[in-house]
Amino acid sequence: MHDRPISEEALAGASTPDGPALAELRRVSQEHDVVVVVGFAESADHTVYNSAVVIDRGATAGTYRKVNLWGEEPRWFTASSAGPLVVPTSAGTLGVMVCYDLEFPEWVRQARQLGVELVCAPVNWPALQRPRASDRWRSSRLRPAPAATACRSRSPTGSAWSGAWTGSAGRPSSAPTATC
Repeated sequence: MHDRPISEEALAGASTPDGPALAELRRVSQEHDVVVVVGFAESADHTVYNSAVVIDRGATAGTYRKVNLWGEEPRWFTASSAGPLVVPTSAGTLGVMVCYDLEFPEWVRQARQLGVELVCAPVNWPALQRPRASDRWRSSRLRPAPAATACRSRSPTGSAWSGAWTGSAGRPSSAPTATC
């Protein structure tokens, strides 16, 4: 459990990996025979986590709870203490982490050592100056796995947010910036 008051607002908007909030994604995954990795606010035992769920052919294949909370996130979420999620899927072995977890080379290295073929990370990156992922991963002294991230598409405040990016052949590209 946590040692701070739970945010009732966050709890009200949270769901479970198999709950109705993700039902449409499970349906699409099954109908189109695809793997979906999506971030969501997860409720469990009156606690809220910043999580990602892997849906493979309509079924939940795994759930990851973010470990490295950033900025004001501790006001809303509880950090997990588990390692990166490594899950075999119909699309290959995925390593799943959330947003700020990617900023830690040892986190990516741990997933890579566990055999991931693709790192998937739902993110919500503000457009701030930061080292490119390829620079961080190069510093980990480990050939990175290809990566795919996706950021939110709209901001109610009109803030600038980083867009989606992918890396190929083990070389992630830098993230484009979009004003949402």
